[in-house]
Amino acid sequence: MASSARSGYAIKCRLVEASLAAMKAMRQVDPRVRFLQIEPVVHVAPPADRPDLQPLADEVAGYQWQVWDMLAGRSEPQLGGGPQWLDVLGINYYHSGQWEVMTERRLYWHLKDPRRKPLGDLLTAAWQRYDRPLLIAETSHVGVGRAEWLEEVAAEVERVRRQGLPLAGICLYPVVDRPDWDNLDHWHRSGLWDAAATEHGKPPGPPGRVLCRPYARALQQWQRRLPHDLTPDSTDPGKPAMSTSLIVFSHLRWDFVFQRPQHLLTRLGRQHPVYFFEEPVHCEGDAWLEQLPVCDGITVLRPHTPLAGGGFDDAQMPVLRRLLDQWLVDEGPAEHLAWFYTPMALPLLDALDPQAVIYDCMDELAAFKHAPKALRQREAALLKRADIVLTGGPSLYEAKRDLGRNVHCLPSSVDVAHYAPEHVTRDCEHYLAAEKLQSHLLAPRLGFFGVIDERLDLALLAQVVDARPQWQFVMVGPVVKIDPEQLPQRPNLHWLGQQSYQRLPALVAGWDVCLLPFALNEHTRYISPTKTLEYLAAEKPVVSTPVKDVVTLYGEAVRIAGTAEDFAAACDAALAETPEQRQARLRQGAACVARHSWDAASRKVMSLIDEVLAQRAALLSELDVPDDEVMAVDTLPGALAPVADPLAAARLQAVLIAPAAAR
Repeated sequence: MASSARSGYAIKCRLVEASLAAMKAMRQVDPRVRFLQIEPVVHVAPPADRPDLQPLADEVAGYQWQVWDMLAGRSEPQLGGGPQWLDVLGINYYHSGQWEVMTERRLYWHLKDPRRKPLGDLLTAAWQRYDRPLLIAETSHVGVGRAEWLEEVAAEVERVRRQGLPLAGICLYPVVDRPDWDNLDHWHRSGLWDAAATEHGKPPGPPGRVLCRPYARALQQWQRRLPHDLTPDSTDPGKPAMSTSLIVFSHLRWDFVFQRPQHLLTRLGRQHPVYFFEEPVHCEGDAWLEQLPVCDGITVLRPHTPLAGGGFDDAQMPVLRRLLDQWLVDEGPAEHLAWFYTPMALPLLDALDPQAVIYDCMDELAAFKHAPKALRQREAALLKRADIVLTGGPSLYEAKRDLGRNVHCLPSSVDVAHYAPEHVTRDCEHYLAAEKLQSHLLAPRLGFFGVIDERLDLALLAQVVDARPQWQFVMVGPVVKIDPEQLPQRPNLHWLGQQSYQRLPALVAGWDVCLLPFALNEHTRYISPTKTLEYLAAEKPVVSTPVKDVVTLYGEAVRIAGTAEDFAAACDAALAETPEQRQARLRQGAACVARHSWDAASRKVMSLIDEVLAQRAALLSELDVPDDEVMAVDTLPGALAPVADPLAAARLQAVLIAPAAAR
């Protein structure tokens, strides 16, 4: 390893020497010429079970600075380098640029490896080391992950530009797809345009061009947004920018199942720090508040209390309020939005002074088993108080649209790159773990992943399992609110328990049909299963009971069956589909998936938030009252919701304003 590193270093020295000679010759001809020096930025981590290798990982990561250090004269001064030869830093950034030391395994982007370092942090490190302007000189991803990759890269660029980094822009490579350097028959599908392929996988010559529409849409949106994002929030790029934070109250734990809250908030957290306040857990002794940084931009606040009552119970409220008050005093954000996933936490709103209140109504919680008696009353109050209400699907939207003043349908979406078959990497630990769980099960395999609770039709599932004893049924997910003893047990029915979000694509890759065996009852009247799109993104045939939102949103791409007999027959048809039927299904599924992405959903949420905050600012401007002299009054619910006449709104809401001295 050492000799390999030295050999690479010697080549770098020769290349730098040649580059310096060329630059000096060019400046003799024209002293105005400036140079873009392009190198990759990388991150190297130790294997999870070898923290002792951290020093070696840091050493290997440090190799990324060698060329720039030589050009700047910081090392190997005999080469003739100096600060004047380092004009602009060109950054190459690809998903493969983060890996484990020694094993060389990638920290997979599409699997959301928690050890990955945000691009903004890598850019900041380069700027702090050299104090030179930067440019993303080359970046892209492959296949269905292109749009999501650009969303993440552009959001990180926006973040560091707000902090004051002099970053000029982003260059995508390639614009038109290209073949592999070593295999001209393999095309990467990494361009804005793909090369049109024949049935043999080779593009006709000359290749035609097929626009990657999700990638193009993301590019257009960021081309409009980034050029105007030139005002830094901070003069010190080493410090985080000041921005409005989100204080989120949730009945779901962050580390339970990776679903709608995690998808939305991890994206919003790129621009706005998120504090995720969970239900309390029981402890002995004094109450205390645990703070867990779980990923970039997200901190979980987990109360520990000695009280017996669970959830946001009334008995817990005085203790939770005290913990929240103390956190706000010690380190809480001055400017924040309040975001609710459960109305049961509504009494804690009194502790805050939010710029706006958001209610993400992802489920009809009052219809769930063991729902608190106070939930309906608190939800009614929250719907009136909220400035923005989001609903998890069209059925919920129809039920809530007239109960709030600014209600929007925001169906759950999908992380396409995470589930795409081309991204199921056979050498990663999650694939190996999935193989260990199910490789011994003979085909065909039919599978389900998700929370296993009262919403599943266990009787239907048992009938289908009995009707097809030659099939293997794989059920993945935690069992909650029902007795595990109630789960049907059969030789060909396998309950694998909860598995990580990173492992799900590898499990699904081994299934022949994906299932949505939901009951049709009061518990499922308003559900809009996120997993439908995730199954479609994995390019699997899907069979579902006639859940209203599944039929409405995805009916053209999903087989629908209402009885056990019809469900089994639909699975028969899925397993027996012809190549032509498969291609038609894939086209229909891709069309559904293309309409829904978490990046687009998070942009819509940010747009709604911006509108509400702009209306708030306009109101304060009309009344000529400083922002820090605003006092929210609960007797005027929905005070900041959109209104047709801003002047009328200002007069109506004048009681919201109180001099600071009077508070």
